[in-house]
Amino acid sequence: MNWTDTLTTIDVETLAAPLPSMAVADADKATQIGSDRRHVGRTERAVMLDARRLQNAIKHIGRLPDPGEAFHLITEKAYSMMHVIPAVLHYAAPVRIRYLAIVTLSFSRVNMVDLLAMIDSGEIERVDFAYSVYFKSNNKDQCTQLAEGLTARGQRVYSGLIHAKILLIELDDGRAFTVESSANLRSCASVEQITIFHDRPLLEFHRTWISGLMENQTK
Repeated sequence: MNWTDTLTTIDVETLAAPLPSMAVADADKATQIGSDRRHVGRTERAVMLDARRLQNAIKHIGRLPDPGEAFHLITEKAYSMMHVIPAVLHYAAPVRIRYLAIVTLSFSRVNMVDLLAMIDSGEIERVDFAYSVYFKSNNKDQCTQLAEGLTARGQRVYSGLIHAKILLIELDDGRAFTVESSANLRSCASVEQITIFHDRPLLEFHRTWISGLMENQTK
């Protein structure tokens, strides 16, 4: 008998997601770059915190990059990648977003609601949204709500083997920004990097493969 014959087989489909539990376990650890600690439950107060985090993003970004310029940012708890979108709108006002692509492993319910509200307000015209099928397997109701909300508004959504974190923001005045980040579309206690490029060819490079994902989902 070979020693491998005695090994126990584990069905990976039955395993619980590690990410939520890891986030809870790490949320109360000391910060690594010196920012203040805070824990806020999912209540009405979280909306107030969300507004402050948008102001953090606006202050940290400072202005939009000029053509050919890139901003390299490091943040911890101050804001999430979602806040980059309204921060860009703040600095571009009254210009709006002609095309937005979001690629993320996961997303929060609050950020989903905010995204749909920006579509409804006319601040964002067209959206492609790609996220992880692994996240979907553990958050089915939330992902169903996202898919129904986007498709009802004529937008495209894709779930697959996604680990990239990217935003494409094309403004209706022709400016094109690409955001490449370690952060997902949800709050996180980790140190995250965010790079904002003002680079039309880079946006088109990412738009090509993201559009391919969307087209495959609808076939």
